Amino acid sequence: MLDEVSPLAKLEAAVREFQARELDATEDDPRRVRAVIDGLEVEFCSMVRRGQQRGDHLIAGNITAASWISQTCGMSVPSAFDRVCVGKQLESMPVVAGALYRGEI
Repeated sequence: MLDEVSPLAKLEAAVREFQARELDATEDDPRRVRAVIDGLEVEFCSMVRRGQQRGDHLIAGNITAASWISQTCGMSVPSAFDRVCVGKQLESMPVVAGALYRGEI
């Protein structure tokens, strides 16, 4: 299955296609774009939390998950820490997490 395109590669391609579109101000919908970004932010927070649980930061030689995310993703340590905290909190709030994924809140 080496020819199969990963879901992340498909997402990257879709974003590039969206960004390359011919701009038409009548099609601007910042609310929908923000909902997509929020859904991806939930995905990111959940992903870095799973990385923390697996100990990915320790394998990379970092003491904290926040320092690992900061270095890996080019974020400030406080921002990275916030994402790990959100990921942890979302574990106990599946309804909220689902609503964020769907762009409902």
